[in-house]
Amino acid sequence: MGARWSLVMAAAVLTVACSSAERTAREAVERADRYAASGQYDAAVLEYRTAIAKQPASADLYRRLGDAYVALSRSEEAYRAFTRATDVDPRDYRARVEAGRLLLAARLYDQAQIRAEQVLEADPLNADARVLRYRCIGDAAFSIGDQTNAEAAYRSAVVDAPKSAEAHVALAQFLLTANRVAEAEEVLRQGVAASPDSELGNRALASFYIIADRSPEAEPYLSTAAAQRYQRYRSALALADYYYAANRYEDARAVLEKTPGDGAKVRLAAIEYETGAQADAHKRLARILKKRRNAQGMALNAQFLREENQLDQAAQSARDALAIEPRLPAAHFIVGSVALDRGQWDEAAREFEEVLRLNPNHESARLQLARARLAAGQSADAVALASVSGTSRDARLTLAHALVANGETDRARQELMRLSSDDQDDPEPQIALATLDLDSGNLNAAADHAARAIAAEPDSPEAAEVAGRIAIARGDTPAAVRHLTHAIALSPESWDSHVTLAHVYAESGDTERARKLLEGFASKHPDAAAPRTALGIIHEAAGQQSEAKKAFEAALALDPRGAVAAGRLARIYLETGAPLESVIDLARNAVSSEPDQADNHATLGRAYFKSARLRSAVAELERAASLDAADASVKKDLEEARRALSAEQEKAEKARAGETQRP
Repeated sequence: MGARWSLVMAAAVLTVACSSAERTAREAVERADRYAASGQYDAAVLEYRTAIAKQPASADLYRRLGDAYVALSRSEEAYRAFTRATDVDPRDYRARVEAGRLLLAARLYDQAQIRAEQVLEADPLNADARVLRYRCIGDAAFSIGDQTNAEAAYRSAVVDAPKSAEAHVALAQFLLTANRVAEAEEVLRQGVAASPDSELGNRALASFYIIADRSPEAEPYLSTAAAQRYQRYRSALALADYYYAANRYEDARAVLEKTPGDGAKVRLAAIEYETGAQADAHKRLARILKKRRNAQGMALNAQFLREENQLDQAAQSARDALAIEPRLPAAHFIVGSVALDRGQWDEAAREFEEVLRLNPNHESARLQLARARLAAGQSADAVALASVSGTSRDARLTLAHALVANGETDRARQELMRLSSDDQDDPEPQIALATLDLDSGNLNAAADHAARAIAAEPDSPEAAEVAGRIAIARGDTPAAVRHLTHAIALSPESWDSHVTLAHVYAESGDTERARKLLEGFASKHPDAAAPRTALGIIHEAAGQQSEAKKAFEAALALDPRGAVAAGRLARIYLETGAPLESVIDLARNAVSSEPDQADNHATLGRAYFKSARLRSAVAELERAASLDAADASVKKDLEEARRALSAEQEKAEKARAGETQRP
């Protein structure tokens, strides 16, 4: 009786335990499904894994986990989840197809096709598996340049699965790579007609219209995609983003208020910020992040901080977002933009390239990359990038600046004239045209463009600065001082305006005023080398060698690669009898950074001469003479160095001859 009673009790405990595990799993799945439906896939992943721990033999749970990983672009984990689902249940054909799609995305064509064939062996009519098989054949052919067989495979997929949006999208993508745009559009339209409620089909056609600069035609298809209850591609958020980009904030708000999840809440904060309610936007975002730190929220916070010129905090917030979601384009974009703001061209370019790798259609990243290339002196790359960055005013203006830097001034002028014609109240094309005419010596035309820029925007510091430079070229010192003083008042942080005005003061003999202007700027920018270099030049012009030396040394302490400061300090050291090795090190620095400056080669040559390195002295002085043939002092020093080298060589020859004559 006791043994029987023990068995009954054990069975009862086991039943209760199983019931508890099932209940825990069911509750976790319900929460996970809600998170997935609202776009909170990272939270969904945690709940699905909790459920799997209680029910490890559920293929359905592994498949749902795989779907969540796909939405998070975590392909390797998604593949493992789908593979585990098929291990648990070999008849889970959808999981097998999904695993095949991931293999195809990784260009593992044979392995992906095996997954499709495995499904078709058991279910020959499975449309998804048929499409996957043809896509594998098509992608493999395309990868080796066999476009004929690639197209045949994609078309076979459409014939074999005429209602498959995936098949139509694959064919359309192939046609677009062949620049057969009209055919691609027709295929996408056929796909939507065959499967009107397909989220993928509608999203693909909408994306086609947006990329083709036909955004108004995209709206109905985005709306249809966003109306689907289960969204793999987050189309409701995409529709809100579409409205946001078109400045239709109320339409975006209406979509977002009906869309659950942090993604919608974060976008509502962005709308508040954009519409002038910055304080409310910060509060809303803080509430979101306090409840749960998420990558999109951290990226938006970074955007707010950059807008408010809090660059250190913006970069940190963006990196915090990337620690959560390393493939988030918005966060990479902010890191790149901060680097661009700071003049860190290489880092900026790397970040914008990563954005474009993650989202090849990100026009803003392409435009920012063009600006980074332009700032780094890679003008040809900047022209190529700006040319395909859309038709916005900013893209066209960047293209014009890149064309100027690349020496294509006629083409740049044409673009600027078109921009000016499109908006006569825009000062920037006029400023750029004024600069072009100033550089070409057409001062009357330059002054006319500058006047138009000032009339369009009287408080433009750039317009005031270019007007000041034109006045300098015309020899009108009072006008130059007036315009440049106004530019500084409008933009107290403008280094160009300060140094240009200091130059005007110095040229007119008022070195004291120039010095005070530069010292004031330097005191506000203790980490900037440029104002120290400029101060050194002013002191040098006034014959104050000791003060000039201190200023150049301070500049080089902040920027050891500063060529101007290095070259000028090397000359001062040479004249004042400083150790020759110090002179040579400084002059080499200047020559490597500015190889076309005759003075730097002359200083290095003279230092070599004094240190008895005559061959090197002759080489550097010859280079200086070739760069500045009018400098008589260089010619004189070169002749002296050549005579000394000739005498040294003659002495060496006699010494060798004497050695050979010894018995």
